[in-house]
Amino acid sequence: MSDADVRRVREDLDAIEQAAGLALPFRWADVSQALALAPAGALLAVWAYFGPGEYLVFGLVPLVVVALVAGARQLVRVEPASRREARFGAVSILAVAAGLAVYFLWVRRSGLVQGTTPGAIACFFLGILCLVVALTAPARRVYFAGTASLIPFALVFPLCANQQAVAAVGGLAVMVAGLTAAAILAWQLRTSQRGA
Repeated sequence: MSDADVRRVREDLDAIEQAAGLALPFRWADVSQALALAPAGALLAVWAYFGPGEYLVFGLVPLVVVALVAGARQLVRVEPASRREARFGAVSILAVAAGLAVYFLWVRRSGLVQGTTPGAIACFFLGILCLVVALTAPARRVYFAGTASLIPFALVFPLCANQQAVAAVGGLAVMVAGLTAAAILAWQLRTSQRGA
């Protein structure tokens, strides 16, 4: 068998692997994108801690930029596995958002949650949900980053004295999420390349 035949067979096997959903739905560019969350979260934390409280929203600008870049990158993806994961992610986010909306309406209407912040409870259960989703498939292990950042954030949230403190702790949580996600993605990509 010539080198061209071996290369063609390898490309065919890679195409079959992707079509079957066995390939990882992310690339090294996704690691860089996850790493971009770390400085964005750090900037939010620094702005919240040192910046004026009435201009707290400006600390969110780097996070909005990272989100817009991520959204634009999702629009140009063509691999079937990436599209399948993007669809799963979109449906998951919509389901969680609907559940949170119902939860916050219920809390406001019933007044049953006393002495704690409903947002902290929601963040804690979102962290648990990320843990459950991370256990469903190897391609979704990156959801552990949500668990690693949301649960500690939810535990510290009620201890924050004001909105600036919440934003500062939230920025640190975003930083932890970005670093953890990048580490998980890089580890998975390295181990999958060793096996190839």
